[in-house]
Amino acid sequence: MPVTRSPRRLSAAAVVIAASLAACGSSGPSESHFERTVNLICLQADESLGVSPTQIKSARSFGEEISRTLPIYARELRQLRAVKPASSNAGNYATMLRLLARENVLLRNARAPLLAGKLGAAKRFTTAVEPVALKAYEVETKMGLQVCAKST
Repeated sequence: MPVTRSPRRLSAAAVVIAASLAACGSSGPSESHFERTVNLICLQADESLGVSPTQIKSARSFGEEISRTLPIYARELRQLRAVKPASSNAGNYATMLRLLARENVLLRNARAPLLAGKLGAAKRFTTAVEPVALKAYEVETKMGLQVCAKST
């Protein structure tokens, strides 16, 4: 059963550099400042996720993985919602946030049946989340959010 995001690692020095770059900018959010800020949020979420199992062997273990990761995704979404996009990205960013919120709803809805061992819930989740994740990837790539796109 697939996990919807794959983790990436960067050294602590790269995170510090990215954070300091994100602090630079003009009075309004520039496109590059926006990209750095959002990519940093995605990077921090990925580092919090750690290494996810590449193969989940049962519905229950899939539910346990969702229980572990859902709070991280929820925190990431709250942080992303706090970022004001550059005007050129406003529409795409609103779409991205809606798609990520939909992924979180799908995760929450799948958790209880999976923890109860209902394998059909995994199939329904995968069928429902794949088009949402693909669209999120497309929108993130269009905005230059490579770190976020790699984790979708």
